[in-house]
Amino acid sequence: MYRDPIKKIVTVKKYSCCRQFVKIEGNLCYISLWAFFSVALIITLISCQSPRQKLTRPAENSHLSEILMIPKWYAEQPKVNGCRFAYGYSGIYLDEKRQKEALVKSGAANMAKNEKVFIKAAWAGTQTHSQSLTASYVIEKGWQDRASQLEKHLQIVHEYHLGSGVIALCAICPDESLLKEMMSKIDDRLVNINSDEPPEWVKEPKSHAEYVYGIGTAPSYIKPGKAWQEAERQARANLAFKLAAQYNILQKTSSKSTGSRSQNLSEAKAEMTLTGITIFRHAYSHASKSFYALARMPTPEP
Repeated sequence: MYRDPIKKIVTVKKYSCCRQFVKIEGNLCYISLWAFFSVALIITLISCQSPRQKLTRPAENSHLSEILMIPKWYAEQPKVNGCRFAYGYSGIYLDEKRQKEALVKSGAANMAKNEKVFIKAAWAGTQTHSQSLTASYVIEKGWQDRASQLEKHLQIVHEYHLGSGVIALCAICPDESLLKEMMSKIDDRLVNINSDEPPEWVKEPKSHAEYVYGIGTAPSYIKPGKAWQEAERQARANLAFKLAAQYNILQKTSSKSTGSRSQNLSEAKAEMTLTGITIFRHAYSHASKSFYALARMPTPEP
């Protein structure tokens, strides 16, 4: 029986195309089923109530519980003749070496700023009292090269995990034996610094003939370590405002707002080089929801 070869070829092509179509259709079916079940699973997981939803909001309880207790050496800086101190801050790293490097770098930067720093700070608002100005911005210069040198000699004396970060007491001592002796004597007991009201040294700022004191504040909506870093920076700026006012070099401008409520607006600017600063106290008040740092420096000679 004679069969047309051309017709046979066409038949084979049709059959081959049909098989390919069935294969593609099957793959599309599998993909559709996989997508359907994936979406269904996601909807099920979202609709399930998470056990975390039953917890109290972090802003009310868990955030405060992280900062209720801090080491004594952080609440008040220790005094050891011949040793220089500063506080270092970092996040929590899985690599312990990397974490120590971050703490040393931060501690060296803060020590360099406390030894000598040029501060340019500005404030704007309705206050006019230079004793309590909180800077709108603070620029600190002239400490970077010195910090690089300090990193080579800085030692971590104590560390403490605070929330999602780490704080450290860093020191430079003239010899290794003094450092070891100091490490054994530093008080690392935990103390409660959470109070209903701001500390006394905030409500009634210290006054001393030999020292000038600066108070720094930071809001509690940021992490404790970051907040206290900002409070320390504000404390240095507050020293600049006070000294600039004392020596009549505080730049002040005033204007009157033109809104529905007329207010006298003030702006203050200070540019000063500060030396010999000590950040020696930290506190927190849940009533004002603020972090505090107290700084002091020797009164400059007239």
